[in-house]
Amino acid sequence: MSSKQARLGCTNRPEIVHMWLKNGRKYANPPLINDSAQFSTSWWAWWQTLQPKWRVNNNTLSQEIPSEGETWTATSKPGCNGFFVVLLTLSWWLQTAVHDVNDFHAALSDTMWVLDQMITYHGVQKRLHDDEDVDDISHKKR
Repeated sequence: MSSKQARLGCTNRPEIVHMWLKNGRKYANPPLINDSAQFSTSWWAWWQTLQPKWRVNNNTLSQEIPSEGETWTATSKPGCNGFFVVLLTLSWWLQTAVHDVNDFHAALSDTMWVLDQMITYHGVQKRLHDDEDVDDISHKKR
């Protein structure tokens, strides 16, 4: 997987994330969010761009997975430029969400739901792949 394929989209990404990445990813020195409300607005706008089209409807995120399923290709990104960045931004937000925790909790809850869906999808894919490997091995023995 190329490095671009392993990155989350940056459309509507909070500016503080861009600055943190640009300034060398200092994990021990996370950025301070001065305006929690503004960060919330930009975080949700970014989060929506990372979702499959079926999830976003009038700024509401559906949890009704279509019958054909979902691969989570825009969100399921490994490595330091992937889903980890979403989790990292939530940790920054938590440090400043003293007065308005409801929006943070909604973001955390939705992120956990998406993560659970990605884990389920990849677990099913791994089992299918493992089953194919077993079938290949049994055919080779014959």
